[in-house]
Amino acid sequence: MKRSTILTPGALCAALCATAPPASPSNLISHFTFDTDASNAVSATLDGTLENGAAISSNAQVGPGSLRVDGVDDYVNTGTDGLPGAGGGYLSSTVMFWFQAGANIQTGSRRFIGQQNGNPATFGSDNRMSFEISTNNAGSVQAFIRTADGTETNNRFKFRHEEPASSGDRFPDDWADGSWHHLAFAWDIDAAGNTDSQIFIDGLEVGTVVTESSLEDNATTAPILPWESPGLFLGARNNRILQGGSADGHVDGWIDDFRVYDGRLSLDEVQAISGVPEPASVALLGLGGLALLRRRSA
Repeated sequence: MKRSTILTPGALCAALCATAPPASPSNLISHFTFDTDASNAVSATLDGTLENGAAISSNAQVGPGSLRVDGVDDYVNTGTDGLPGAGGGYLSSTVMFWFQAGANIQTGSRRFIGQQNGNPATFGSDNRMSFEISTNNAGSVQAFIRTADGTETNNRFKFRHEEPASSGDRFPDDWADGSWHHLAFAWDIDAAGNTDSQIFIDGLEVGTVVTESSLEDNATTAPILPWESPGLFLGARNNRILQGGSADGHVDGWIDDFRVYDGRLSLDEVQAISGVPEPASVALLGLGGLALLRRRSA
């Protein structure tokens, strides 16, 4: 697929999405607007904490503020509730957010969000809950899921966005273009380990390859365990802190309007919630004229 861009998605949405996003479906379970702080719009009990200098910036895509992370050591700790896996769920969910990349997105693996639960007293020596959305060394977007029930039973899937470099759509070039981009990951995993999952970038489903897939025993043999503290990080990954690890994979940039839903949303729902225009030509009124955007064409 090849993309012909007349107006960048970030510039277009800045005009089209000047108002608040449409009302969210009832299955919204976590929502960090980052308008003024790390509070959670769903419930105060889900509020996060700004760590190591993470700050609220006026450079925002939705509303007046966004999260600024420097790519060195800061992040937001979102806690353990209102996120994929809370209360033993996890097998069907959608995570989405806006992101504007800074310089380091092109160096190494960078974690937009991430957590590896690793308390051996609960999960055993190598059985842990894991979730992350990141870029790899080649700049491709990938998502990783591991569920755990404490009996060495888990699902592991790793999805990678992989389009030919000749298509003009390969990252990190687009991530580091100075524009805001919308990223969403939606999935279902059944007890047999079958998946129905998509990665959406700027309101379009992108090509992905499943690079790891396994189901040890059967996911229904025991309840999937919920998260343990210190929780899921935004702007970095909680890499087994309960086992003496640390935050890693810090990203340099801005994160805005981070949302988690308790079911897999469709492309139309992702577009409606994010405000990303449909991939067909879109009319932009005002600004002295009419501009058209064609996102991608075969």
